[in-house]
Amino acid sequence: MAKLIIEAAINELISKQQNRHVPYGPDEVAADVKACVDAGLSYLHFHAREQIFGEMRWNEPELYKEGLLKMRALGVPPELPWYPTYLTLDPIYQKHVVALVEDPEVRLDIAAIDMGSGNINDYDPSTKAFTSPAATKPWSHNFHKQFFDICRDLRLRPYLGVYEPGAIRSLARYLDMGWLEPPLIMKFFFSDAGPYGMPPTPRCVEMFAQILETELAGVPKLWFTMCYG
Repeated sequence: MAKLIIEAAINELISKQQNRHVPYGPDEVAADVKACVDAGLSYLHFHAREQIFGEMRWNEPELYKEGLLKMRALGVPPELPWYPTYLTLDPIYQKHVVALVEDPEVRLDIAAIDMGSGNINDYDPSTKAFTSPAATKPWSHNFHKQFFDICRDLRLRPYLGVYEPGAIRSLARYLDMGWLEPPLIMKFFFSDAGPYGMPPTPRCVEMFAQILETELAGVPKLWFTMCYG
């Protein structure tokens, strides 16, 4: 088997009420990441969260840095690739990414964004209802162009979240227009809990891989899979 790159998103939006093992503040994050690295983790994503109640502190670079320095003090290598929560075009959310890029102790090289638009919602069969029926991601081509420009200015490699195959076709056009440069790093999202994109089956993963070779043949690329639920 070829060597795998194993990513863990260790705390995201989950609460301790849902999973008591989910780490909140820098101390818990550092300990959890060290355990994950010992188990084979080679790529990290985490959210800056308050220690007691797990409140999201999306745009506080100090919390990210504190977690990073504490995990390195435990022996996590400083070259471990990682990225914070998504960079958006809102200046409030840009601020923490810019601060992390400019801090030499942090070593941030990656910024993540989701491709395309969509109704990304979980569904509860017991209540026959969507979790957030009014919510959607209406992200235009112009939005992505601005994101790529920000990444170029900050010398960040875009990490591209793909929820449905049409986004791969858009990526091919972004390359053709010069908005985006290879190598591409992509994550294919699947979900048991939400009826969006393709079902989480081996055949559907294979279909994604086939579309890659149709639309992005010869383009240097890495891709990951993730299944919610």
